[in-house]
Amino acid sequence: MDRHNYVRVGKFKNSNCPYALVNGIVFSSIFDAESYCTREGLDVNISIRSDDPEVLAECQRIARATLPMLREMQKHFRRSWDVVRAEVSEKAAARDAAKEKHELGWRVHQDWVLEAAGKSTGFYDCMVLIGPYIETLEKVLRLKATPEA
Repeated sequence: MDRHNYVRVGKFKNSNCPYALVNGIVFSSIFDAESYCTREGLDVNISIRSDDPEVLAECQRIARATLPMLREMQKHFRRSWDVVRAEVSEKAAARDAAKEKHELGWRVHQDWVLEAAGKSTGFYDCMVLIGPYIETLEKVLRLKATPEA
């Protein structure tokens, strides 16, 4: 793992600013933006914008434009996950019935259960990944610009 790169001291008045922007991506903190820049090989001092009413306004514009689609994707993942979970249960019941009857093909049913379980895990993972970003954008939308001191 690479060493975390930090923005030079004094670049931002509020180093605990609850928003940051890097190449059109909204982050919930400067630290998260630094982590992204470190991972992607970007210069943290050039790439990160934060602690500025104009940057907050831009973050909020991005959030308003992005949130409806992300929420729709989250709903789609949830519906698909529900369908696939039911499929896992059905295929597991068919496997168990075949196993009880000592049918030779029960292992095929087992493969089908594993395939459906893999799909279920994938949809669940998507929901887990997208949820916190939706929360981040919602928090950014609730922020109020503070006047310059």
